[in-house]
Amino acid sequence: MVSYLKFFIRILIAIAGITLLPGVSFSQAARIFDASYCHAASPPMFLHFGEKVEIACDTVVIINASRYKLYEKARNYVMSLKPDDEKMMITEYESALQTANQHLEEIRAKYFKLSDEVHTVGVNNQASLERVNLDLENTRKELAAASNQLNEAARKLALKQRSSLRRTLIAGTAGMGIGLLLGLILFR
Repeated sequence: MVSYLKFFIRILIAIAGITLLPGVSFSQAARIFDASYCHAASPPMFLHFGEKVEIACDTVVIINASRYKLYEKARNYVMSLKPDDEKMMITEYESALQTANQHLEEIRAKYFKLSDEVHTVGVNNQASLERVNLDLENTRKELAAASNQLNEAARKLALKQRSSLRRTLIAGTAGMGIGLLLGLILFR
């Protein structure tokens, strides 16, 4: 495993030295990565913009200078680790993962509880809305009935006033007629 890592690192180091100098070619002849270069003990090779390369290895990784610096930092960190550090890191990761899973389960439980509560509130609100709609419809019916009764009472009152006026007119006319008649009888 370590030899493959060293080989990979050396290939990366070799290819990472590419500097991007536009239009500059340092070599017209192709540089060849033959089978002898593909083993882990090979030194890194720096390539420049415009160079021709022939690769006989099955895999080559090319990185630029800024990525190479990042790779070097990661490589130095990995190489500085001790097996106990790795076990400690794995244990810490598993602990953090377990804590995160517990928090996730708590959040899920809260979500489902709130979801149920929201559903219950929604059902209750729907029932209340239906009751309010029913009450409103009953109120509209009662209002229409009261309006009809009021119209009927106004019509009856108008009829009663007309008939009362007629009676008054008839009684007044009759009283006048009787008074005239009595006056004629008495003064004759």
